[in-house]
Amino acid sequence: MARETETEINLVFPTPIQVSEIADADALNAKLLSEIQEVRKVTPNGLPNSWTCEVYTTITNNCRLHEREGFADLTEHIKSEAKKFSDLLAIQQSSGPMMIADCWVNIYGRGHSQESHIHANNVLSGVYYVATPSGASPIMFHSPDSDVMLSPTFSEINDYNNGAVGFEPKAGTMVMFRSHVKHSVKTSQIDGERISVAFNLRF
Repeated sequence: MARETETEINLVFPTPIQVSEIADADALNAKLLSEIQEVRKVTPNGLPNSWTCEVYTTITNNCRLHEREGFADLTEHIKSEAKKFSDLLAIQQSSGPMMIADCWVNIYGRGHSQESHIHANNVLSGVYYVATPSGASPIMFHSPDSDVMLSPTFSEINDYNNGAVGFEPKAGTMVMFRSHVKHSVKTSQIDGERISVAFNLRF
């Protein structure tokens, strides 16, 4: 009697996404909202020419929010969560931890979105959600397989063929990932403002 062929599936090159529920987030967010409104009053929209939506952002304004006193508590949380993630990834830190390279605010309203992109020349990137009305758009992480030129038709979407995975935004939550991971934000279908602070870290 012929033996049945033994087959095993190995999952390689996992893509870790760290999601952290920040303690005492209500107080932190109240302080951040006040600071963000002050920034918004005096800082014009720094929308890059390459972005195709009208999101309010300070990404090109060199605001360096992490150096402002009002963002000090968030900055400490970013550093702490980056240390956890770095330890998970076994990133060598003998010469010191990674530093926050830049930090900016993004405010999404109805019809706003963000196309798939990476954060080049950084090691870790992340986003902290300050305000997330019901129905706020998720952040989507895209598989490298989404770039293939010829894709088959799948009878179902599962963990082995999924091209994108979404994480629902929640105020008080920080999402951190390797900077080379492609991500996007789906088009907002609500009137409320989805307010987040994004950041990059590198040595």
